[in-house]
Amino acid sequence: MKKQIEDWLLELSHNEVIPENIVALNFGIFESENGYCVYLIGSESYDVDDDDWACDVDYEPVDKYLNIEGVDVDPDKFLNEVITILLDIISLEKVSAWLLHTKYITVGFDDGVLEKIR
Repeated sequence: MKKQIEDWLLELSHNEVIPENIVALNFGIFESENGYCVYLIGSESYDVDDDDWACDVDYEPVDKYLNIEGVDVDPDKFLNEVITILLDIISLEKVSAWLLHTKYITVGFDDGVLEKIR
């Protein structure tokens, strides 16, 4: 799963430019028919006290969705794994440079609490 997420983010960092007015990114997660789906959105606003900021979508990469099939773990474990993987990947030089001006990064299920990782 780590390789799959890393390849996706490296591809995005190669093909996409995050607009400078985007201050927050959210890696959303939802359960799909065959596993889970992770997606990326950006917003011009961020509110530490209200996760609904992530509903104000001001940036969507073309390949915003990553389907992760065949993963048979409970949602909490999946979320924790994704957080760990993202923390590793966003420190990579190429990805880090791509995210440089993004002040806030969160991760979470669509129907849950967003975890701030930056």
